[in-house]
Amino acid sequence: MRPVRSAFIALLVGGIIATGCSAGNHSDHATTNGGPATTTAPRDHPVTSATPTAPDTSTATQPANHDRPSTTEAVATAVAYMHREVGMRDPVAGPFRWTGPTTGQVDVHPRFGAGQQPLTSPITVVSLQRLTKVWYVLGTQTSTIRVTQPQPSARIASPVRVAGRALAFEGTVQVRVTQDRYGKDILLGSGIVTGGGDVPRPFQGQISFRPPTGTTGSIIFAELSAANGEVSRATVIRVRFSPAPRFPGIWEIRTWEAAYALQDAVDNGHQPWRVSAADVVTVYAEAVLLPGPEHPVVRQVDPHTFEVSTSGGKVIATVQVTQPVRQGPSGIWVITRVDRTA
Repeated sequence: MRPVRSAFIALLVGGIIATGCSAGNHSDHATTNGGPATTTAPRDHPVTSATPTAPDTSTATQPANHDRPSTTEAVATAVAYMHREVGMRDPVAGPFRWTGPTTGQVDVHPRFGAGQQPLTSPITVVSLQRLTKVWYVLGTQTSTIRVTQPQPSARIASPVRVAGRALAFEGTVQVRVTQDRYGKDILLGSGIVTGGGDVPRPFQGQISFRPPTGTTGSIIFAELSAANGEVSRATVIRVRFSPAPRFPGIWEIRTWEAAYALQDAVDNGHQPWRVSAADVVTVYAEAVLLPGPEHPVVRQVDPHTFEVSTSGGKVIATVQVTQPVRQGPSGIWVITRVDRTA
């Protein structure tokens, strides 16, 4: 997610903030409810204009306004981020509160629940940093999805191991890996982990994702509402991407992009033989090792190694394979090495 530009944010403020925030002129030393900035700790209940909090000047200062983006724009940035990147359909924000000289937080929750009933929770706390021209989202946190791995700003590669504790509807937490860009971020991969449905329970898993073309992104851990299936809250961890390793395939599928495109095709019912290592080796042997009328005999040596023989029993090659995108019965196989013996 690239910083949201000020001109865009100004257009958002009037239409999407509905928690008592004024659309008029605000001092950069005040929250959007007209009260003073505050460093009150993140809370899992809404902040409204009817209950302003007192300033805590012992831990934060209120920066002077030198034409930097305002706190009103910070609230708009939080709402835009939750809608565009996290997927909350109609987010509502509370007032901004300072947590440091250039950082602050905004509480955000869905506008409606089942039957279009107005909501005041659950709360997702959006953390932001004020840059020269824009506000930048540092991440989000909700009390029911606590992530212990990866840590913020960690370098990750595919598949990334995720872990933590969660209390969610049916214990299900949706996980998405995205890459930063201007506009809506690029979805690289997704999966599901399971925590607790009655009490918080540990979760862990691995999420595979496409090789990124950029260096930074996010992992979004989201709970869907039992009432309408929409995102109700989310914890977002900002990450950095490690350079993608060299692609291991040497026949037909030779790039990460081609491998993920093929995996998508197989997931949609095309070329189902690609999920069988023996079938992949057989097709390779027929096309490359024994292209004539003779049918090759393929024997598996271990999970990643096959011997290819003539019909008369003469071994002509040892072929190695791997699953580059996804491990298990639904992952495609590719040829990684061939040692000819005849």
